[in-house]
Amino acid sequence: MRISMSIDPYKAQEGNNLQIFNDIKIWLKKHGDDIVKREDKPEYEITFGGDSNLMRTASACSKLGIPVLSINAGNVGFLTYGHITDWEKPISEFLQGNFRIEERLGLMLKYGGKEFGPLVNDVYFEGSEGVPYYTIWKNDILVHDSLKANGVIVSTPTGSTGYNQGAGGPICEPDVQSIFIITTICPTVCNTRPLIVSDNSIIKIEVAPCRPPGSALLFGDGQKLDVVRDGGMIIVKKHPVKLKIVVLENSNFFLALQTKKGFRG
Repeated sequence: MRISMSIDPYKAQEGNNLQIFNDIKIWLKKHGDDIVKREDKPEYEITFGGDSNLMRTASACSKLGIPVLSINAGNVGFLTYGHITDWEKPISEFLQGNFRIEERLGLMLKYGGKEFGPLVNDVYFEGSEGVPYYTIWKNDILVHDSLKANGVIVSTPTGSTGYNQGAGGPICEPDVQSIFIITTICPTVCNTRPLIVSDNSIIKIEVAPCRPPGSALLFGDGQKLDVVRDGGMIIVKKHPVKLKIVVLENSNFFLALQTKKGFRG
């Protein structure tokens, strides 16, 4: 099997993680696997880190058609398997073929003449100056007009257990193929609820002009991308490239919710 490998550079500096990472490379080679660079067209990539690392890696690998297996090297690691200090079980299952490849939805973000994506989890605004007003359209149909809130999140099903969940949005199984979630953060009105929209939606969000002028920080998968001044607008839609995630056969989404997120239904 041709495999590329990567590790979150910050996690590589913790404890013996880098040594373990290099030992795994040697172990795989002894078992007959070829360790190659990502650009050399591997069949799979194994990456070590937390959820943020998986988002970066899956986004980059999806453009090359490479499925990604993520092993936890952080703390919670909801989207990852096992732990780097106990790596043999998940990697052995993978090498034995006890897995499937899930193709998941990603987001495309357009703003300021630039395109970002595919984004694995979400796109969101957070207020920078004051509490901005947001106007939201779906397929050019007005959804919210000048809604005052600390922010707005557009989430994929995979990202529903991230910031969306913390803001009170619904939890969704990650392999659902047909929806996105729009969740407002701390709106000032009581009758605002998260919205589930179809994945063919083109979502436009404007930082609505107001007095005094406001602004909002724009994030994609947790990374700050820009500052959007009042009157600025972003466009979010489904990315044409699907994300390819390796899912081990013994994985259990609801058990992970209970053990890693404290979910009790």
